[in-house]
Amino acid sequence: MSSSSDYSLKKKPPVLLGVVLAGGDGVRLAQGPKAMVTLAGQPLLSHVIARLAPQLSQLAIGVRARAAWSDSLHHEVITDDALHAGPLAGVAAALMWARKKDPAVPAVLTCPTDSPFIPHDLAAHLDEKLTDNIDIVVASSNGRAHHLTALWRTNLTARLVDHLRTGRAMAVHRFQDQCRVQLVDWPTKPFDPFFNINTPDDLRRAESHWSSDTEKERGLL
Repeated sequence: MSSSSDYSLKKKPPVLLGVVLAGGDGVRLAQGPKAMVTLAGQPLLSHVIARLAPQLSQLAIGVRARAAWSDSLHHEVITDDALHAGPLAGVAAALMWARKKDPAVPAVLTCPTDSPFIPHDLAAHLDEKLTDNIDIVVASSNGRAHHLTALWRTNLTARLVDHLRTGRAMAVHRFQDQCRVQLVDWPTKPFDPFFNINTPDDLRRAESHWSSDTEKERGLL
């Protein structure tokens, strides 16, 4: 996999839908819904939207159930409360939303709300690896697959919903193990772009990362 810096953002696909998975409750952070946890003065969700929205033709926000904070968003909100199956339910809701929005769209991109440093060329790189014999393209870094940061073929919708309704393993990687998956690796310098925030220590590290990343983008580093 080549460095993410060699891909022009002008090459983004003309139609690519995406969903930020924002259903986490953030219990370990003890600051309310994880999507609303503040990093550098803005909710985590705002950071992800700012990076992801320019890469897509349309972006929605996936939640477990509607709430006051989600109703205030300027993006379409979709819910997965009927499926009761954790992150995979969010993926299923994203697939169903994409097919309803545009039956011809071949895939939908998902990304968790606790990864505020996702690459600016994420969608383009995942999309270019979605060949005819691949079901899901998954981002990876440092030898680790980031199962929810992925581009999913919409023709997986019925298969995934059936998987959830039959009560089989709900871990995201368990379902992906049954599919044809392509990993796309990203460099981890100066830090992992898929760093995710689960604890107060993670949030403190993210504050430091955010400062460095912002300065780099402004040409200060």
